[in-house]
Amino acid sequence: DNDCDGTVDSFTTTCGVGACAATGTCTNGVDSCQPGTPAPDDSLCDAVDNDCDGSVDEDFVPEQTTCPPAACDDTGTTSCQDGQVHDSCDRPCVSLCREWNFVGPIVDLGYDAQGMCDDVDSDGGHAVETDRWDQPTSRWEGHPCGLPVNNFPVLVANGYALRTDTLSTWYQEGPEILSPLEVMFEPVWNLVSLPPWATPMDANAACAEIRNQGGCPEEIVRYDCTTAQFEPHPCGLPNPFDLVAGEGYFVRVSAGSTWLLGPAITNVTDRAFTVSWVTDTNESCHVEYGTDPANLDQTAEDLRGPGTADDLHYVDVAGLMPETRYYFDLVCDTTGRNDNNGNHYDVRTGPTLSATTPDNARGVVLDCSGQPAADVAVYLQIRDKDGQGSAGRSTWLSDLVVTGDGGNWVIDKTAARVADLSARFVYSSSGDEEFQWAKAGSDGSGKQTVDTGSDAPSPDLPLSCPGGCP
Repeated sequence: DNDCDGTVDSFTTTCGVGACAATGTCTNGVDSCQPGTPAPDDSLCDAVDNDCDGSVDEDFVPEQTTCPPAACDDTGTTSCQDGQVHDSCDRPCVSLCREWNFVGPIVDLGYDAQGMCDDVDSDGGHAVETDRWDQPTSRWEGHPCGLPVNNFPVLVANGYALRTDTLSTWYQEGPEILSPLEVMFEPVWNLVSLPPWATPMDANAACAEIRNQGGCPEEIVRYDCTTAQFEPHPCGLPNPFDLVAGEGYFVRVSAGSTWLLGPAITNVTDRAFTVSWVTDTNESCHVEYGTDPANLDQTAEDLRGPGTADDLHYVDVAGLMPETRYYFDLVCDTTGRNDNNGNHYDVRTGPTLSATTPDNARGVVLDCSGQPAADVAVYLQIRDKDGQGSAGRSTWLSDLVVTGDGGNWVIDKTAARVADLSARFVYSSSGDEEFQWAKAGSDGSGKQTVDTGSDAPSPDLPLSCPGGCP
């Protein structure tokens, strides 16, 4: 009785590791803890140390797979990553023709034009030149591979002209492109690209979505590298082509605007995330999700209730596990299932962070007639401007304005995290920027940038009326 309290050796003990971990009690010098029985090996990909040797999934055996027709390769290999089986057939890649290709990032590459040249070469290709379209001057800016000339950054949402002298496959590696994604348009021609999670659409659907968000699209042009021909599609005409992630497209607009690509994944924490998206017609939609892409066995309904028919859909997915990858599909009663072309959408929850005092940004959304709006999603992202605190941009946050709210929205800025979700995004009480975006489907959209010290309340956020293009 070392602490002289009349009780001898009475405390809880632990033993074993991994799946064999157990607890027991030490009483009168005897430890009752008995570790579990280890599995024969650790070949199951489940992020659990099943054979209790201190390592996780180390006995997983890769298998060869047959890739679907849309993949860049004929065969692939499975691997175990973070307790999930991954197939190399699913690696982000772009097939390159000899001579010119119009391409774009399908991951956040994070390098410059020479980095693109080197990356293509490392995959067995041979890049000769990378060009970008300079919107303000409407001129090409070229970087000859290997020369210290015009070594511009390669940015998500932008398209690039890439010249190679051999057929090859370009495997892109890097962090996932965060959703939602801004595509910036300047008057006349813009060279843009789509992320892999963008809602599947053809050229006419893209024109309609850009117009609904206050833009004035006139034409979308793609380049067929197999024929070395441009294929223009004036907005609204029949026979539109499909837009494909990883390809670059010229978009001609008559006025500057921003296109917010979705579905938007916002409010990601350790236990929840929000999905919002727009459909062409008013319909009822929900989200089906789960940790196994082959078994999406859980359902989350629109925040306004099951059966809500609208062209804007807003679903909170809650009750999740920290640091876990979830797969989900968007399911609607008219347009059917959107499973991201068979790949499912996915999001990984973050770690649990300590509690903090809320710091709310708030404001009012007005419809295009100047009245309080309803059925509007408001998105907010904090952007470092003063060089203090966290660098770059925060994760996206959002709120849904419904009937009866008087157009009011409220978003707790302290819920914003750094891109990898590992910590809260540290911002200044004033001096940093907030990008605020309101999206109401076919009822228009609006955007503004405010200082972090001038957001409670923020200036009224008016929606632009669709159809105001020349």
